[in-house]
Amino acid sequence: MEKTFSVVDQPNKSFDDDFLGIDSHAQALTNFIKQCSTPLTIGIQGEWGSGKTSMLNSISNKLGSDCYKIITINAWEQALLSKPEETLIKIVNEIINDLTSDLKASDQLKSQVTNNFKQIAKGALRIASATAGGVATSQVVDELLTTNQNIINDLKKQLEQGTNEIIVKQKKYKKIIIYVDDLDRIDPPEAVAVLELLKNIFDI
Repeated sequence: MEKTFSVVDQPNKSFDDDFLGIDSHAQALTNFIKQCSTPLTIGIQGEWGSGKTSMLNSISNKLGSDCYKIITINAWEQALLSKPEETLIKIVNEIINDLTSDLKASDQLKSQVTNNFKQIAKGALRIASATAGGVATSQVVDELLTTNQNIINDLKKQLEQGTNEIIVKQKKYKKIIIYVDDLDRIDPPEAVAVLELLKNIFDI
């Protein structure tokens, strides 16, 4: 019988066999994540198809979901059919929704976070639409951080209270980990703008 061979471009979700030879790296990063102080940003770089997402999957598997809240965002999926400023809003919104999902529905923090984020989103869209002929994503972020810094500061305080509630008071998790995957598949200036905004809001 003739044998066929092909490579499927899908991240590995089976952890019995280490076909990509990444297990030692994933274990080292897992150990580091467990022990490091936060907030901290870790960058995983590699050629397209080299196994970055497979490594994230492996790290998630090693960490487990009992002690660590893992939020996964796919930047490329969020960018599909979206303007750059819309991509920024969608990514931040998804993280915030997941981050506050463990808070009680009646918790005032939830409504405060939602209201503040709505103001930030409106500001981003207003800045982008006010510039004739389009606007660079970096300019949207710069103006957003300048004109909405007080609102962003309030949002950060509320998010910090929320994470303190689920980690310290509820003792549900040891740490919250946010994966932003496929940044290399969107335009580089957009990727930088995404990182800048995430750093400013989630540096808590």
